[in-house]
Amino acid sequence: GTETICLHMERNIIASLTDSQLQRLFPALSSASSLDIALYLSDNVITSLDLDLLPSNLRLLYLDSNMVHSLSGNMLATLARLNTSLKLKLGNNPYQCNCNVTEFIHFCEEY
Repeated sequence: GTETICLHMERNIIASLTDSQLQRLFPALSSASSLDIALYLSDNVITSLDLDLLPSNLRLLYLDSNMVHSLSGNMLATLARLNTSLKLKLGNNPYQCNCNVTEFIHFCEEY
């Protein structure tokens, strides 16, 4: 199979994936298109996710035990398109419970 680069960044108090260090790292990973990327970001304090910053060859994304409150409809659509090739872990986050999370609930039920 394809080789995988695993980045273990758990428990590092990372608050955002838009930090300048991460912005420099992800394009370099995307250019290694023959490799799969596994990104372990569990147990940080991430509140939101900008999928445009993530490498296109991402195959595993662990965002469990962070501070994610919601996922936008655009983000869910992108994750749904990647679903066949992306393993995703989103549990143990303080999701908002209101009428705006309907898309997220359907996404979780389907995938």
